[in-house]
Amino acid sequence: RLESAVNTAVASNLYTSEAEHYLSTCKVLLNLRSAVVNDNWKLVDQVLKDSRTINLADEVSEEIQCIQDLADDKNLVFELRDVLSIGMAKGTVGNIEIDTIDIASLDTAIAHATKVGCKTVEAKMLLDSAVSLRRIRAAWRVYYHDGIGELRETLKEIEMKNLDSIVKNEIMLATDEVNNHDICLKLEQALLANKVRGEVGQIHLNDVSTEELTDAIAFTKRNGCKTKKATLLFETAKLMRGVRIDILNDNWEALDSMVESVLQDDIAISDVGRPEFDLVQEEIADRKICSTLTKALSNIPSGVQDEKNLDELSKAIDFSEKIGATSANSHRLLNAANFVLELRYAFANANWRKVGKLLTGVSINLFPANVQPEVYRIRDHLLEHTARQKVVTSLKEGGLSGSSDDIDVSGISTDGLDVSLRYINAMSSESESIKYLEKIVVAVRRLRKATLDRD
Repeated sequence: RLESAVNTAVASNLYTSEAEHYLSTCKVLLNLRSAVVNDNWKLVDQVLKDSRTINLADEVSEEIQCIQDLADDKNLVFELRDVLSIGMAKGTVGNIEIDTIDIASLDTAIAHATKVGCKTVEAKMLLDSAVSLRRIRAAWRVYYHDGIGELRETLKEIEMKNLDSIVKNEIMLATDEVNNHDICLKLEQALLANKVRGEVGQIHLNDVSTEELTDAIAFTKRNGCKTKKATLLFETAKLMRGVRIDILNDNWEALDSMVESVLQDDIAISDVGRPEFDLVQEEIADRKICSTLTKALSNIPSGVQDEKNLDELSKAIDFSEKIGATSANSHRLLNAANFVLELRYAFANANWRKVGKLLTGVSINLFPANVQPEVYRIRDHLLEHTARQKVVTSLKEGGLSGSSDDIDVSGISTDGLDVSLRYINAMSSESESIKYLEKIVVAVRRLRKATLDRD
């Protein structure tokens, strides 16, 4: 209707100044309405600017003011959107660059919008978004100096539903950064707390627990990993929780399988969890050495020609030396195994000189308990062999000589027999063969003594 009226007036001859005044006013109003309908706010600004030199009719003053308010509001919207779309932190979660942050432009836009006043919901939301974003950018500025605390608290106080979508990506980046920081921190703390400690062969399990790891893993699942660091810590936490569970259940067989799988698949482990994993791995290897050597040492050869057990012990030693003994117990068992292997070979080959040399100066009580019986047994065989040799020698020397027709008693002596008896008595042996030898020596000694005494 306005456009039709203007066209009619333009086509007519106007005879009064009042008519021309109203026509000028209608033209301005028509241009403004058309510009608003077409969302051409640059044209709106231009028309409003030009209209300031025109004396408009009072009837349109209220509408003109309304359009002026809309134009001011739109200009605030344009200004706020422009400033909100630049000056944010750059980079990715876990690798944020704060040098690109611009707060000054935000401050200028916020001050302008506050002074002019926001008339529409859009402008008010953008102003609220600018104020919230300003706080986040300020928190970013001190992030690397004062920590994540201020950024976290700022995000807690912001309600995303009240903000314009233009700032949501920037706020989401900040949220992801806080979550990533918290995830990494929780996982690191959980990996370091209540872990397996001590040394190989003397690990401490009293305070081992999976509770903190379980909580940290659940927290990570809820928030999701956004960085490689968080993912690595998450996978390490799950691995070490399984390790601790098996240790607490004393399930070393399952633990061995798990560690072997990790090594075979070359699964990456965070530096935070690496010391505990390495300690467990070394403990497993050391326990393998101890069990292998203990088994081989406990299988005592059934005879001097029992090469099967000699071979088993030799393989157990090679296996242990290849892995490398770590604990005092594994070193003790390995030393004992090397000694016993050499002793078994000497005994199996009846190399009594070598057996005697090995046993000389050795404190059998210092050997592992499962080794002592065999060493004592071989020592007893050595003592019996030595006693037999002494007896045989003493029987061959110091006896009668000559013939039945001419017996010579001048060479009779019991000294060698006395030495044999003293040796046998010092043995304190319960061996039947030794007792039998003792009886022979005693009988021969009596015979020689009686001969000397011509009894």
